[in-house]
Amino acid sequence: MAKNNDARRMRGGMRPVASGESRGESAPHAGSSASRPGGGVHRRSASRPRGGRVLTAALIAALLILAGLFALRYAPSALTQGRKVAQVVAFMPWLTIPAVALLALCAATKRRVLAVLFVLCVAAEVVWHAGYFLPATNLSAASQRSAVAERTASDDTLRVMTLNCMNGEADAASIVRAVQSERVEVLALQEVSNGLLDRLNQAGIADLLPHRLVGKAGWRDNGGVNCLFSLAPLEDVSTSSLPDEAGASATPAATVELGSGIKVRFLSVHPSSPKTGTRGLWNTSLSSLGQSLRADVDYVLMGDFNATWDHLRFRRLLQNGGLVDASEQAGEGFHMTYPSSPELSLRYSPVPVPFPLMEIDHILYAREGSVAVASLKTLQVAGTDHMALLGTLAAR
Repeated sequence: MAKNNDARRMRGGMRPVASGESRGESAPHAGSSASRPGGGVHRRSASRPRGGRVLTAALIAALLILAGLFALRYAPSALTQGRKVAQVVAFMPWLTIPAVALLALCAATKRRVLAVLFVLCVAAEVVWHAGYFLPATNLSAASQRSAVAERTASDDTLRVMTLNCMNGEADAASIVRAVQSERVEVLALQEVSNGLLDRLNQAGIADLLPHRLVGKAGWRDNGGVNCLFSLAPLEDVSTSSLPDEAGASATPAATVELGSGIKVRFLSVHPSSPKTGTRGLWNTSLSSLGQSLRADVDYVLMGDFNATWDHLRFRRLLQNGGLVDASEQAGEGFHMTYPSSPELSLRYSPVPVPFPLMEIDHILYAREGSVAVASLKTLQVAGTDHMALLGTLAAR
């Protein structure tokens, strides 16, 4: 009887229930992962899925690229004879952004080893640029108030300003307004043309800064001559403090005496830019500038150095010349000066640059000197692709 019932169930599509098997469970499929020849049980692979492996490879590639870019910060002079490397290094502070983003991605996806390596990248950026946020030089509140309150040659504070005038195209009236509103007492200009000098005279620069020194014109003028303007008399003047073989436009130099008798020697500086047409002159001009300085003089160098804190040649200039960069010492953040506007950036960029990305204009002063410069700010001046850089100089 039982055999007949089993036979009917088989014909009706039902199978006999094996001993020890509940009716609610189905037998394993012959091709399922639960059963394999030899009685083994298949286990899912512990390796990352294909998408995860692709992401890991991409992160490793990004890490290698970032490390290579960081290495350019120490590139020797032989590798910086042109525009490309120098321009990449000029953007070094901005590499903090992708480094932090990639670190966050590694942390979110639990890639611990890569996360540690990106932490080192971020740490390198912090160490290199800590001076921009941790002040090493402080001016007293009284000195800052004194410099801005009035323009006078009888105290120990000076308001100073530097500006690249873009082939003499800067608006003279804007320059004079900046000098007046910011109480500027020493002004350094670069890329000045005869036409701009005439327009400055017409705008009344002599009423504010009656003493001037114009650099010697030459074939290496790099867009125009360099100039110094001062409220106080200029002493021991030189229209070119660098030798002709230095590879830079003539660097005018003059001494200004503060109220207490401290004498400060100002230079308006514009080394060659690292472009193809001036191969080698960029390194040469920066090197010559550092070697020309004397250890017993209180120097203040202002101008367009065509270099940033991250360029090795610029750091060697500081070291060899016994100088410090006011922006890197003041702890007031970066003071990006180039390019100054989206419209003017189209001269060199295929797309408009919305804000300044490079800090190539600087105010340098003697590391062991009697004066320091802080309270920096940038200012837009019409007609030029550089921001003006202003600072307060005070005895210390």
